[in-house]
Amino acid sequence: MHPESAQYPWSRGFLEDAYRILTTVDSALMVIDSAKGAKIY
Repeated sequence: MHPESAQYPWSRGFLEDAYRILTTVDSALMVIDSAKGAKIY
């Protein structure tokens, strides 16, 4: 077993969760931007 894998057993799940969260936040920001745009025009 490599020392790196022993130190970071969570890295894969963490990266998947982070990606999922960032994707969700990005979608939410797009919805908010479109709502602001609808109010402005």
